[in-house]
Amino acid sequence: LLRTRQRLNQFELVSTLAQFAIQAFFVLLLVGWVDYLWPMPTIIRALMLLGLAALAISRAMQHHRRQGKLSALAAACAVEQAHPELGQRLRTAYQFGGLGDRSDPPKLVNALMEDANRRAQQTDFGDTVKWRSLIPRAATLGVILVLALVLFSFWGETRTTFARLFLLP
Repeated sequence: LLRTRQRLNQFELVSTLAQFAIQAFFVLLLVGWVDYLWPMPTIIRALMLLGLAALAISRAMQHHRRQGKLSALAAACAVEQAHPELGQRLRTAYQFGGLGDRSDPPKLVNALMEDANRRAQQTDFGDTVKWRSLIPRAATLGVILVLALVLFSFWGETRTTFARLFLLP
């Protein structure tokens, strides 16, 4: 269950980073296009970079809040949703296992935890995290990178616009 929780956290991190990269690209593309058509003063481009930094900070805080909410109980719920044959055993064992004095838990709680462990050991939790749902974002990022490389390679004004975006002379 701990490994599944770690994988869920990794999935959230990768998803958040991919989403931010796509958003940052479109912000840079928009500002670069406007700067290409109507050259902007340095202060406006600096404010754009500050706005992009604010977007990055907000995404990082959003990810941190979501990661904090993903407790062991939430991971147990995710596993139970992916594997309905477990019923609510993991969640119940987690909730009752944390109550009372751990040195001498009641026999019913021990039996419940042993049953949950026995059934959970027979289950493969590898498919709990839906990594395939990141394929559209990864494909979008791949297209963006190829497009950027082509533009940088064959159109010199793209390099100039990119340098101006990052306040280079």
